[in-house]
Amino acid sequence: MKTKLLKTCIALLILNYTYSQKKADCFSLECKMLNDYSGWIYLEYENKRDSCFIENNHFSFKGKLENEVSGAVLTLKNKRSTVPDLYLENSKIEIELEVKEEKRKDYILSILTIKSAKGTKTSRIQEDFTKFQKENNSDKEYMQKWCNKVDEIVTKYPKNPFGASLLCGLSWNKTLDQNKLKNIYSKVDKNSINKITKKVIEKNLFLEKHITVNDSIFDFNLLDRNNNEFDTKSIKGKWILIDFWASWCGPCRKQLPELKKIYEENPKNNFEIVGVSIDEEKTKWTKALDKEQLNWINVNENKGFYGKIALKYNVDSVPRNYLINPEGKIIAENIELNELEKIIKGL
Repeated sequence: MKTKLLKTCIALLILNYTYSQKKADCFSLECKMLNDYSGWIYLEYENKRDSCFIENNHFSFKGKLENEVSGAVLTLKNKRSTVPDLYLENSKIEIELEVKEEKRKDYILSILTIKSAKGTKTSRIQEDFTKFQKENNSDKEYMQKWCNKVDEIVTKYPKNPFGASLLCGLSWNKTLDQNKLKNIYSKVDKNSINKITKKVIEKNLFLEKHITVNDSIFDFNLLDRNNNEFDTKSIKGKWILIDFWASWCGPCRKQLPELKKIYEENPKNNFEIVGVSIDEEKTKWTKALDKEQLNWINVNENKGFYGKIALKYNVDSVPRNYLINPEGKIIAENIELNELEKIIKGL
């Protein structure tokens, strides 16, 4: 009888251990809203997207991570909003979220702020960093101490993306020792950070010579909407306007009617426009092409601001353009359309 009871207890212990192990393979995210809000909210992580409705100032998500730690994004449906830092781990996570609305010039911005996070190793690292900030933010050597603190975090937790995120912010500061920042980056596990963080850090710390006025054209080839390859060498000998834009860019779309007028009223045998979209979603780009009825050369580099061509042409905002003469030399950068029209009409 005692032997049977002992075997039963052991079996229950094994089942309980197995169950706890399975639970550790998933995450649960419970959120309490600190102000009254209801509506749909999205959670994006590891190329996945989930949604739920905020009700009674509460929402929750469940899922399974492929990585030990993953950065995540919370956004509100049909609202422009800021993106707070959120890191998921396969554990029970509790956060407190605040939503405030600020009126901008022509839209309302929803500001999402995570006031507290519990239940992950990353949240404890974040708490420690917040404590460091409060203790040192009035110090004259604050930025240098910040740099040292990030070095400490990355050295101790090379696979945690929070350290890389802090380094990403520091990489914009050109007054800091760039070799020191490069050394910190060498300690980061590159497989643990998202591609945008990686590209921003590398763009800032390992500067490549950008194309500018008086340089020769940097030739490239990209696909059009029908997947036909276009090469800038095919229009060599013409005046060329390379126009970087995106479907989501209001100022880009606003200037298109005037650009169409210039293009249609001037001979096309010696002037060509190459529209380079940085849209990451092809369908949004093609819908914009259909709506705007653009009849010049249109191609897409679907990597946002971090594509090879966008980086070479230093496209850190759109619209951005370059005017190239028949000899292949860049004679203007971000030329105003009225100035472009004068040049083209004078050909």
